Amino acid sequence: MARGITVKVPTAKLLAQLEAKLAEMDKERDSYATRKAAYGKTMNDWEQAVITKAKKSLSSASNTNVSMNHWGASTIKVEFIFTPDNLPARPKYEDIVDPNTSYKWKEDYEELSQAIRLLKMTDDEVVSTATYRSVTRFL
Repeated sequence: MARGITVKVPTAKLLAQLEAKLAEMDKERDSYATRKAAYGKTMNDWEQAVITKAKKSLSSASNTNVSMNHWGASTIKVEFIFTPDNLPARPKYEDIVDPNTSYKWKEDYEELSQAIRLLKMTDDEVVSTATYRSVTRFL
């Protein structure tokens, strides 16, 4: 038979850690536009480097196709085959979550704020196991 675990975490320590996490989320929200713009610029620079390399290798294109649509505009499709080591290194993808539109981010932020407000109101020196379990994902 499994026995329950009793955890006695000081309220002040837990509160400090939760406030630090909330501050981190605030910083994440405030820097979102800057991080997104920086990643967009990095990706744009990489795409330009790949296009420059492709232009230099235009004579070695493996497949070309010129077509005209019914409006009279021409479409030129050129296919290149490059091995990954012949291309500039692709920037590492950054999972930049928009805190203004992400439902999960907003929900986590609100839940964390509520937990901090509740812990500030308590006079207990230690937090119950159930309370600790409900906020462990933020730590």
